[in-house]
Amino acid sequence: MSDSPSVPQRPLSASAVRRILDGLDDLTQGNAKTARAICALLDDDGRTTIEAALRAIPGDDPRKYLRKFKIRFNQDAGGAIAVVFDGRRGPDLYFTGTDPIAKDIAEYSEHQTYRHASSEQMIDAYAVEEKDPRSDERPDLRIYLSFLKEDGERAVSCADLLERTIKVGLKDRYHVSFFRPDRVLTGEVIDETLKDRIGEADLAIVLVSYAYLDEGIEAQRVRDEHEHPIIVPLENISPSASFGRFDRHDIVSGSSFDGAQNSGRHSEQDFANRVLNIITRALTTDSEHTPHTCELRSDEMAETLSNYGDLAPDTEVVPTRAIVGAFEALLENDDPSQVNRVADTPHAVERLVSWANGADDERSTMCALLGDLGTGKTTSTILLTRRLLELRKAGEQAPLPIYFDLRDLSPTALKDFGLRTLLTQLLANASLSNVTVDNILTTIQDEHTLIVFDGLDEVLVHLSPSDGQRLTRSLLAVLNLGKQDSQEENPRTRLLLSCRTQYFRTVEEEFSFFDGQGRENKRGRDYLVLTLLPFDEDQIREYLHRNVPEADINQLMETICSVHNLRELASQPVLLNMIRQVLLTIDEDLSVGHRVRSVDLYERFVNEWLRRDDGKHSLIPEHKIQLMTHLAWQVWCSGSRTWSARWMETWMLQFLHDHPDMELDYKERMPDQWKQDFRTATFLARRGDNFSFAHSSLLEYFLAKRLADSLEAESEDEALAAWDITRPSDECFAFFAELIDRLSAPTQRQALARLEHVGTHASASARANVFAYTLRALEKEAPHPRPDALNLANTDLRSWTIGYKTTTLNLAGVSLRSACLDDARIRHARLDRIDAAATSMRRTLLEHCTLTQANLENADLTGTIFRHCDMEGVPLDKATRYRTQLLYSTGYRQELSDTLTAPLSEHDRLRVLPEAQILGGHSGWVTAVAWSPDSTRILTGSDDGAARVWDARTGETTLELTHPSWVTAVAWSPNGTHILTASRDRTARIWDATTGDNTLTLTHTDPVTAVAWSPDGHHILTASNDGTARIWEATTGEQVRFFIAVLPEGECAVLTPDQTRVIGASPYAWRWLGRYAKHPGGALERIPVEIDGPLPPLSHGTATE
Repeated sequence: MSDSPSVPQRPLSASAVRRILDGLDDLTQGNAKTARAICALLDDDGRTTIEAALRAIPGDDPRKYLRKFKIRFNQDAGGAIAVVFDGRRGPDLYFTGTDPIAKDIAEYSEHQTYRHASSEQMIDAYAVEEKDPRSDERPDLRIYLSFLKEDGERAVSCADLLERTIKVGLKDRYHVSFFRPDRVLTGEVIDETLKDRIGEADLAIVLVSYAYLDEGIEAQRVRDEHEHPIIVPLENISPSASFGRFDRHDIVSGSSFDGAQNSGRHSEQDFANRVLNIITRALTTDSEHTPHTCELRSDEMAETLSNYGDLAPDTEVVPTRAIVGAFEALLENDDPSQVNRVADTPHAVERLVSWANGADDERSTMCALLGDLGTGKTTSTILLTRRLLELRKAGEQAPLPIYFDLRDLSPTALKDFGLRTLLTQLLANASLSNVTVDNILTTIQDEHTLIVFDGLDEVLVHLSPSDGQRLTRSLLAVLNLGKQDSQEENPRTRLLLSCRTQYFRTVEEEFSFFDGQGRENKRGRDYLVLTLLPFDEDQIREYLHRNVPEADINQLMETICSVHNLRELASQPVLLNMIRQVLLTIDEDLSVGHRVRSVDLYERFVNEWLRRDDGKHSLIPEHKIQLMTHLAWQVWCSGSRTWSARWMETWMLQFLHDHPDMELDYKERMPDQWKQDFRTATFLARRGDNFSFAHSSLLEYFLAKRLADSLEAESEDEALAAWDITRPSDECFAFFAELIDRLSAPTQRQALARLEHVGTHASASARANVFAYTLRALEKEAPHPRPDALNLANTDLRSWTIGYKTTTLNLAGVSLRSACLDDARIRHARLDRIDAAATSMRRTLLEHCTLTQANLENADLTGTIFRHCDMEGVPLDKATRYRTQLLYSTGYRQELSDTLTAPLSEHDRLRVLPEAQILGGHSGWVTAVAWSPDSTRILTGSDDGAARVWDARTGETTLELTHPSWVTAVAWSPNGTHILTASRDRTARIWDATTGDNTLTLTHTDPVTAVAWSPDGHHILTASNDGTARIWEATTGEQVRFFIAVLPEGECAVLTPDQTRVIGASPYAWRWLGRYAKHPGGALERIPVEIDGPLPPLSHGTATE
């Protein structure tokens, strides 16, 4: 607990109180019993009233007892927990203190956000606490140095070096003491003494050798007390060697002590400094190694962390604005240019804090934070997390933020997509080993929490659509852990997902993608979307004013606006930061009439970073860039966005070994210096114990360079291999297009010819990547190979959108043999003479395409729709057909089974085959269907919130009627002029069947589950989860005479519309019927409904009375 009385304390949850009480041994039996009795009274916010506590205390004078209990309990608890109440200030009574699990998770979230710092200096500043070196209040730090005497002078020298380095490095923070096996005093029992010293130590360092691993006894003693000691190799240990119960991840990366000795004195000290850095970081982030006297430093660390609210530590943040609304509201207006920025766009972080705290009756349980490349999604989530932690440390009511960076997931390593599996992998990449999955799940159940999943798109891009939905569904499952009531004013658990907007094809897909995952438990109004906007001119000016204070802002803006497309690029904060660093070189380009592209900015940014380190490089700058392009390619192939220092260093040394022409530029091999230089490259950022590219756009830039470089390599095989990767992102393709566009005309022709060669002769995945780039390049009018020259045989094009509304895509004669086009959408494409034999086209939609003489022999056309297509000469009879549709298509006259052709000629009678599926416009489950009275129209309802009317002859949608939640039931009026729909939004609605106008809305208190028209069309019957069936006037919407209350065990009652009088009841309905009387003090008491007399029985005449 804080010693400062000025900081208010937040109430602990009941489960947190129980956890702390379970760990207290000094409480008397009476105090423990009273504390647990009060704990049982706590509500969800951790509060009860003094009066409630008094009622729970036996005896003649409970007030006196409660006052004494407060004094005794708070003294005996020793500051771990305290009971708080003061009748003069209010009626509340609650417990305060530090919940160990919540504290660990808060530190975890702090640590996670801190991992985005872009320099090692920032990490050092975080780890070192500023202390007065003359203070005597330094805590004790006990370190056990474990080694075998059999390792001789080598082990002693290493232990002496580490002891000196650590004592000097930590002397301003700790009284450091060491114990070693070679310091057991004469006469002491060695085994018992070592075991005692190991148990007393705050952390352990193991000097490991083959002899140490073989002996085993000393290793067992250490491992019994310290699950994750720091393992220092005395000699090079084979990767295949067994480390017994030790975890290989605890090994200090880099060379062994022997290797450091052989490299000279400086290398020895560098070796010791690495161990010191690991200890410093462990003392800050891992409470397992932290002395108990330092346990409450999290408040001080949070204050330090608050100074690092951006990815760039030398940059001042300008608040980002966003469009805010419910999913349905934003569907109606997806054009940011039409938004009133002053009225409609609050500051993103402020709005997120308000949402997280449930301000203004905000009940949305999930927020999707969307934005384009570099608009500040990660920065916003980090600032939100830190802001909420600050509020909690100030004693204010705020949810506990739990931050996860989804870039830490490695999709290829996932065995399944269960929530526990995902959390396990995310936590495995953090250095706070004391936070477990069970801690996270328990806290979500017990506390008001905000779960932040940052970077969803960077995982989904490596998954198939079905796996992406499975992963998203698991992430959304955290909303069900808190067991909150849908009616609760402030939900206990909220979820924030951040994702790039451009990952989705359309705004509508953004919303249906998220909305489609929570069908069982979530309604549309439970979701909020917040879309970050690019900077406007005022924000750009403010940014430049803050970060280039000495410059003439008007002159800078004039420069930016004079460059083609530069003003648009400057609207992205991450690019604006680059622009302000290279404005002088931009001026030089402008003066000679050069064009400036985004790829030029990244290139200059990279070169500027390298130039700043002139004189410090052990690796040649050109080699660094080459290494980064190949590292980006390797990382993209792996599917992971983070990697260990050991993996990176091994990969780098192996790459140099495989490219001896690069090593020729160095006088000697300097592996340690090369590793240090590569590890501290400015393009990379440290994330806990792992590394990643400083920004995802840098990864995409270097990957694009690798793809472009491969087209100019001497060997054609290099391009064939380089393009054989997981499909690159659209941003990567944009960089690639600009790299190709700036080539000279002859070089560009050669590059495109090489790319065309890849698209014809490479592996299926490489050819698909060339095709993906070609489609994007055609849309953006960028350089591209001829699409009709590509080979798409055996490619996986599932769920692709191919073609454009405005131009025709020429794929005439292309081979699609044995390709997979399931769920694809192909529009405005020339597919004449294509070879699509044995191609899977299940549920493929082809619109406005020509397929004359196309070979579809043995193609799977299950559910395929040809719409406005020319089918002249297509052998459909040789394809596999089931529910195949030819809509408004020409050129095919043969009648086929399992195929629906519409419209039919006038002399053909209407034939709707039993197996024909003519409806395909809903994005969710179809939940209800009904024929119109004249059999010409079909009415469907879906959990996508829509009811649709279809022409039964053509399959065309003629009307779409929208609810904000599931449509559960549909019905036609007897004369076919009106439609009745029911929804989980608690309403039944009447619509004009011709215009689609909503003419009446009928409301229940819970979801409406069934509807029906009376045979004469004058009345409507509705049923609801609120336990009632109600009859309404179809024209006025007035409730008629009575409604039926459906009760448990088959009982029912007929009540008046205002529910004040029982008209009739079944024999045992009285068991569930009652009234509430309010006493003068405000308390409610349930009284039998029969207080007014016996209940009238149900009779055949009841409904007509």
